[in-house]
Amino acid sequence: MRQRVRPRRPDDTYCSTKDEVADYLETYAATFELPVCLETTVEALGQQDGHYVVETEQEARQVTAENVVVATGAFATPNVPAFGDELDPTITQFHSTAYRNPEQVSEGAALVVGAGNAGAEIATDLAATGRRTFLSGRKTGSIPLSVFNSRPFWWLGRDVITADSWLCKKIEQRSRARGDPLVRLTERKIQQAGVERVARTQGVKDGKPVLDGERPLGVASVVWATGFQPDYGWIDLPRLRFDGGGYPVHDRGVVPAQPGLYFIGLPYQSTLVSASLGGVGADARYVVDHLRTN
Repeated sequence: MRQRVRPRRPDDTYCSTKDEVADYLETYAATFELPVCLETTVEALGQQDGHYVVETEQEARQVTAENVVVATGAFATPNVPAFGDELDPTITQFHSTAYRNPEQVSEGAALVVGAGNAGAEIATDLAATGRRTFLSGRKTGSIPLSVFNSRPFWWLGRDVITADSWLCKKIEQRSRARGDPLVRLTERKIQQAGVERVARTQGVKDGKPVLDGERPLGVASVVWATGFQPDYGWIDLPRLRFDGGGYPVHDRGVVPAQPGLYFIGLPYQSTLVSASLGGVGADARYVVDHLRTN
């Protein structure tokens, strides 16, 4: 009998760290002896002679398949404002995806642009080193960790607030306009950590970032915690269509116009939490059941 691998169930004050999540995924793959191809970059997905063809950059390798599940998730291409190119070259800048620790950031004041979960976490991390740290962006609100980790929250997110409900659509609109609410941190905790909350970053003047209605801000580093945008330019399939937000048109991850093609991990794919590790399971089961019976 195969062993079932489960992550540790969090309590009301705990969220798994990135390292714990990575360890869990490695253990899962090893337990079920999954043929995971690491360090393999897919460059193109097309179709030839009735089969899907996946091309990788490794020695121009091709893989053919009857079915393909695209599980690239909701965080494809880092989104950096175009005016970032106008910053003085002496200012260190990079997207939050490249952040690992405070040692990467130049000495001196730092500006984190984007006050969502990633931006807030990075800002408090930098402030802990004693450097002056600014966090720029609108307030997103917060969800108490005890609520986020509760069974009622995930029951609502997975089973009640479906993507076609008015409540989910309203939450999606709010998220696109203001960002997702903070989970571990709150505005009070951010300020207690020594982070200085400032207005939104509107542009660049004289090589320095400019805040909304204020003069240029003198900093040594800028971390862009400005989210992501979808990128499916590597998929070349004639019947695949995309919506106004750049995401594929689908029915719970199934693409009726392109038989054999599926998606997993899209924002609001079928529920409020479809793009999260805690919510993707239901969509995965639906896609696999459809794949097995068609």
